Amino acid sequence: MVAVGLSFATTKEATTAVVVATRDIEPGTLIGRNDVTTERRPRRFVPDAPAQDADGVAFRFIAKGSVLTRHHLGDGGVSVRLPAGHVAVAVPVGVLPPVSLGDTLTFVEVTYDGATYAFDHTATMVHADGDVLWFAVHLDDAAPIAAAAQTGRISVILHGRKPAP
Repeated sequence: MVAVGLSFATTKEATTAVVVATRDIEPGTLIGRNDVTTERRPRRFVPDAPAQDADGVAFRFIAKGSVLTRHHLGDGGVSVRLPAGHVAVAVPVGVLPPVSLGDTLTFVEVTYDGATYAFDHTATMVHADGDVLWFAVHLDDAAPIAAAAQTGRISVILHGRKPAP
């Protein structure tokens, strides 16, 4: 009788820390720390481009237990950067003088008879998207500014920036 010994080698598989959804997350959800946890998973089961943190807004549905990737997350677009009581209004680049991201300004509507109307609230440029500039404007001013922008009868009064300390 020949005795055969079996030996199982213990192999320690490489793991990596990943961010995992603790619940189903719907698209458009601002992801908070209660929505995710950090777990160690075998590297061979980690998808490409894993997220290093969960700062952002879900671009698409994320199922509970899924490893978050950079493809799941975005900055939420323009709407996430709007102050309370403000909405985003798109203005074609060609109807305004040059403005830069972060500029604060007052929109001025120029009527067909040449009269002008300065809106009561200031606006801030929050995003540039090709030939469209996006401004955070007070909700009360949004519709008239959008209409004036579409007719091209709009201008701005640019406010000076405070120098950095």
